[in-house]
Amino acid sequence: MNTIAGLILAAALAAPTSPEPDVPPLGQPAMVGMMHSAAIAEVSGLAASRRHERLLWAVNDSDHPAALEALDRHGKHLHSVDVTGARNVDWEDLVAYSAHGKPMLLIADIGDNGGLRSALTLYLVEEPELSARQVSLAGRIDVRFDDGPHDVEALFVDERESMVYLISKRQIPPVLYAVPLKARAKPVRARNLGSFASIPRASHTELQTMPRFARYFGQATSAVADPAGRFVAVLTYRDAYLFRRAQGQQWIDALRATPAAFGLPFMPQAEAMTFAADTREFLITTENLPAPILSVQLPDASP
Repeated sequence: MNTIAGLILAAALAAPTSPEPDVPPLGQPAMVGMMHSAAIAEVSGLAASRRHERLLWAVNDSDHPAALEALDRHGKHLHSVDVTGARNVDWEDLVAYSAHGKPMLLIADIGDNGGLRSALTLYLVEEPELSARQVSLAGRIDVRFDDGPHDVEALFVDERESMVYLISKRQIPPVLYAVPLKARAKPVRARNLGSFASIPRASHTELQTMPRFARYFGQATSAVADPAGRFVAVLTYRDAYLFRRAQGQQWIDALRATPAAFGLPFMPQAEAMTFAADTREFLITTENLPAPILSVQLPDASP
């Protein structure tokens, strides 16, 4: 992902007005940590460990090793775990999930800035022990789109459905695609579930005053669903949004509803988000060092 200069201007903008959201208001972002290590200099994906309390896993963007980076929630880098058999073309997200009682990580090699990749890749690994220095692939899913290449930075896993959902980045409005987590076709074709326009884009005034930067404001850079499949949060370059899914509702319909928005302080290239292990808060960080780790608490009305 190429650095988008000037996104600092977005920090000063108020969140766009929207209809009343379908989820309760969220807490204000609070900084809980700061990353300084060069080993996590360009974090593009973040996931809370399912093995160890208060441990986080991170991945770096392209031009970095194919490795999982272990850190604590205060941002201290602990060590690196090489992912054997994987290649970091453009790693853009990381998801923790469980399969058959095992804690797993999905590494999303899904960036395609130039629209040149014939297929994107999802690497599946069992979450390593803290003492591990390398981990082998448990699976690999190559993803192709029927309507041509797409740049993607945000995806989430529905553990109960055993499905991966990808949100296109550059399409207006964004499109939701679905891929079975157990897919074995090579490559598997992502199913187009439709578009959703619920994430606010730049206003006419913003496009007029900041034509180079405002067009990026509504692009999805990360996403995460809670293990029970009740909520999905979507991160953009300006704000983040929480969507509630009703029982029996399809994800595309949930994403078409009005979300709860939470504005972020200045975070150039905010590209990584995860639920904390207890699913009571989100953790968000950025690609640029020093990189703050922000916590956003879910209200009591959102168990």
